[in-house]
Amino acid sequence: MTVSQAAYKIFGEKSHATVKAVQRLYHAGAFPGARPLDPTVKKSPLLIPEAAVDAFIAAEKKRGQPAKD
Repeated sequence: MTVSQAAYKIFGEKSHATVKAVQRLYHAGAFPGARPLDPTVKKSPLLIPEAAVDAFIAAEKKRGQPAKD
């Protein structure tokens, strides 16, 4: 999945801000297995595994829930 598709899946919209947020998450290592489409090109489009996006969404939902005592 592309960065734009990941932005839409995570944030529910595709705008410049959400695309940049996904790029920042990629550079922070939030999506294991993500890679540039062509590593020899400096600004190559990124490919993010759908499973990594789903895992990120699940982790964010879990983190947002109140702790059970």
